[in-house]
Amino acid sequence: MSPDLYATAMFHRSTSVREGSGSQGDGKGADGELRRQDDAELLKLHAAIMEELRNKNVLRSANNPTGDLAEYLFCAAFGCSRPQTQKGF
Repeated sequence: MSPDLYATAMFHRSTSVREGSGSQGDGKGADGELRRQDDAELLKLHAAIMEELRNKNVLRSANNPTGDLAEYLFCAAFGCSRPQTQKGF
């Protein structure tokens, strides 16, 4: 799925959650930059980051990255290769 299509599909969530629930900060640096982005821009950024991590073989799927990232880090730390997988279950 392209970043634009992903962002469009995810854009229709409520933005009221962001009001008053964000972390406190001075608005400077990366945190402040992210706070200034609207929902669509943040979702495009997320999709682009996920796609780039897949291109670099850090992630192997478009699913939640937690498992793929843990597998990648484990193999990097212990010098093993990641097993071949097949789609299914």
